[in-house]
Amino acid sequence: MRIVALVVAYNRQELLAGALDALAKQTRLADEVLVVDNASQDQTLVVAQNHRLAPKVLALPRNTGGAGGFAAGLAHAVTAMAADAIWLMDEDAAPTPTALAELEQAWLAYPGKLSLAASQVVWRDGRPHPMNTPCARLWPGAARRNRAVAIGAKPIRTGSFVGLLVAAEAVRRHGLPQADFFIWNDDFEYTARLLRHGDGVLVPDSVVEHRTAKYGGWMDNPGDRFFY
Repeated sequence: MRIVALVVAYNRQELLAGALDALAKQTRLADEVLVVDNASQDQTLVVAQNHRLAPKVLALPRNTGGAGGFAAGLAHAVTAMAADAIWLMDEDAAPTPTALAELEQAWLAYPGKLSLAASQVVWRDGRPHPMNTPCARLWPGAARRNRAVAIGAKPIRTGSFVGLLVAAEAVRRHGLPQADFFIWNDDFEYTARLLRHGDGVLVPDSVVEHRTAKYGGWMDNPGDRFFY
């Protein structure tokens, strides 16, 4: 299983360095790492180009927001990097060392076909991060529930782009995230689209720290970020 880790970054060079350091410490390293730089004005591009992981770097000519960055990155990973699955995150994510190994183990053990698998996302202090809590699938049916339980996972209906493993086949079938969302609810729409008929699970043993400035949920007022 060829996995490409995709990190979308904009003007947060210190956080990007931390995310890449965390990727370098994985017990199961991603086969390749792709950093999408959203036309940052700080040293984000330099950090990516000089990191010991030697990631591929896709430098966009303008800031397209997280939605545009993930759309461009997914397209590149599937078409130019021959990914079987893409592991998505922002630059403020820090996967714990076994995060990818646990995701892959659950993915390969799943008695069926997965469109995506989500990590358990926590804040800096270890509390589950409400911003990234997947929506459980209501009435999943006995077969889907049993498939998830068999690998110690839970069936979900939506997820966030922090620590999300997406099947390249699902990207080819359902297309890319809506870039026009720019930065808010793009992951909600995209994962809901992929999971309308497909299977998705939360893998609690795969843990990713989301280093947001404050603890809060997606229902909090996002201010101008809700414009699109």
